[in-house]
Amino acid sequence: MLKVTLLFAAKKLSAPTLAGLQEYKKRLSQSCQLDWKTSVETPEGVVQNNSSGQIHMIQLDQNGQSYFSPELARQFQTWMTSGISQLVFYIGVPSHGYPPACSTLSLSPATLSSNTAGLLVTEQIYRAFRILEGKSYHK
Repeated sequence: MLKVTLLFAAKKLSAPTLAGLQEYKKRLSQSCQLDWKTSVETPEGVVQNNSSGQIHMIQLDQNGQSYFSPELARQFQTWMTSGISQLVFYIGVPSHGYPPACSTLSLSPATLSSNTAGLLVTEQIYRAFRILEGKSYHK
């Protein structure tokens, strides 16, 4: 089962964000293992040795690659079939001191708060799995 980890630079997430993350964790429990960490200052214990290439780090960046929902679902399928076992999303995490991101993802051309970006990427992950499973999702 694919493991998805959200790394937040924020020290604390808002109550609505935490509630949303918990809800999506429950909804995604049959599709992937969702987890998140806050106040991430060092990657130790979060991003393990990636010498096998099984971990794909993704930096959220307004200038990154943007996808329509079906395209993002296909990208998830590509990652999973290529041997990726863990996706790590950097949310507001500085680019130095961490393993370099393998790719960048744009959720919007606007600058989003960590709380908003984290919840939005989680919703997009949920939507991607719904598409891959052939189930309906809200458009």
